[in-house]
Amino acid sequence: MVVRANGISVVGQFASPEGAPPAGMREVAKPIAKARFVEIDPAGHLSSIENRNAFNAARTEFLDAAPG
Repeated sequence: MVVRANGISVVGQFASPEGAPPAGMREVAKPIAKARFVEIDPAGHLSSIENRNAFNAARTEFLDAAPG
């Protein structure tokens, strides 16, 4: 199954294996045809707090590229 929508998968480089590790989040993005996978470095599970600038840059770039 392929999802035909824009999507973004954001994860911290040091996210724990019990949570949402980079490899797992990369797999989440695979079936989304127009997905972006972004690994935030350095950050762990709370990338939006631990590296706010990198997270916001990834989010802004994704939203700016969205159609409409």
